[in-house]
Amino acid sequence: MTPAPLRRRTVLVGGGTLVALGGAGALGGCTGEDGPAPPAPPDPDAEPLLRARAAEDRLLALYDAAIAQQPALADRLEPFRAEHAGHLEALSAGSSPTPSLTAPTATSPAAPAAASSAAPTPAPGAPTAPALPATPAAVLRLLAQEESAAADARVDGLVTASAPVRRLLASIGASEAAHAALLRRRDA
Repeated sequence: MTPAPLRRRTVLVGGGTLVALGGAGALGGCTGEDGPAPPAPPDPDAEPLLRARAAEDRLLALYDAAIAQQPALADRLEPFRAEHAGHLEALSAGSSPTPSLTAPTATSPAAPAAASSAAPTPAPGAPTAPALPATPAAVLRLLAQEESAAADARVDGLVTASAPVRRLLASIGASEAAHAALLRRRDA
């Protein structure tokens, strides 16, 4: 008896099976367990958030020093200081807390009923404010310059940060730019 001729379908199915089995055998040793896992990519938000928190700490220290040195400016400067405390809180949300000068604001539940205009005590490790000019007008000019510089610095963080952090940094930068403009107004 003669062997039955191989049909085309049998050859194709059989050949495909052999290729599949051969390929699986060749790839069997590629499990990825040969070396250490590659390091996780760096967090794109870490550096911009760290820089922004440091800037907010510095601005809070400046406002505290200005209010302590120029009590007549306290009513004008307290709202800006409170906004920076809020910025720092937003920047620290979801990350490890950093030492700061944050104090309860008049809108927070922990604030006393009668908020005083005295500057809070800096937290340990908080930045110290530079020496301030002697006159109120010069203090306002310095604060306006610092606010402008901080607003400009927020733009740098927009390049590498994730979309939610970009929105936060842009919002804080806009606030700082508005602070600079308001501090430069003589009638405010």
